[in-house]
Amino acid sequence: MKEQADAELQVRQKQNQAKANPVTKIGLEEFLEDVFGLNIRSAKTIWTSFKKPSQYFDAARTPDWEQKYTPSLRLWLGLIAVMVAFQFIWARPDGTFMAAMREGLINGLKSGMESGSKQQMDLANFDFDAVFLDTMQLNTLLYPFIFIFFMSFLAFLYRAWGEKLPFVVRQRYIFAIIVPATVFGLFTTLLMTFASTEMFKVISLLQIGVVLGLYFITAYRGPYARMEAGEKFGRSLVLSISITITLSIVQMISLMIAMTIVLMPALQAYLSG
Repeated sequence: MKEQADAELQVRQKQNQAKANPVTKIGLEEFLEDVFGLNIRSAKTIWTSFKKPSQYFDAARTPDWEQKYTPSLRLWLGLIAVMVAFQFIWARPDGTFMAAMREGLINGLKSGMESGSKQQMDLANFDFDAVFLDTMQLNTLLYPFIFIFFMSFLAFLYRAWGEKLPFVVRQRYIFAIIVPATVFGLFTTLLMTFASTEMFKVISLLQIGVVLGLYFITAYRGPYARMEAGEKFGRSLVLSISITITLSIVQMISLMIAMTIVLMPALQAYLSG
């Protein structure tokens, strides 16, 4: 009898606990938050960064982003998570994007080897496709960490905001400027996967110009919005060029590290075998 009473008591306790902690409605927004760190607030933040970025930068000056916007670094990480999640599309071995990357890497590798050894190297039997995919996967893994480090370093160095700002706010500003271009880059990367070789080259050139333009426009309409036209033009131009140069350095270092860890040992083993 005592065991039965204890069992009934446990059942009642669980029922009371369930009533005290009801399960609220959980749907797509919560799933996106779990996987990518993105939610409806993130979508609102992205929209604001395009429509009226000055509001987003004003919020960056408050501890909690006015409880209305997603922090810029977290938002950027969420967008990168989406990019990685969709790598089965843009990183297809038979896709135009990866084919162009592979061709450029092979040509650069052959050119470097020939200039260094002064003789032709035979790479006909080298399984470059498999090694290349492993290299790019490692590059994708390393890239966000290197990016955050260098962009944070840029925030530490660059202080031409027209006022004295703490480091954390400057870092928030840098990533807030990057967000619109990252959104654009996400869509164009997926688009280039299905483009022809000729269209890929055209889109690549346009992408460089548009990304630089988005950096400039976001800075112009964001942190520098209340300055005189000439001053904010010059500051926005310098900042957008600085971010672009830093981005190029990040891409180069990330790829070089991935090549050093994956590609070069495999190539060395092939040549010595």
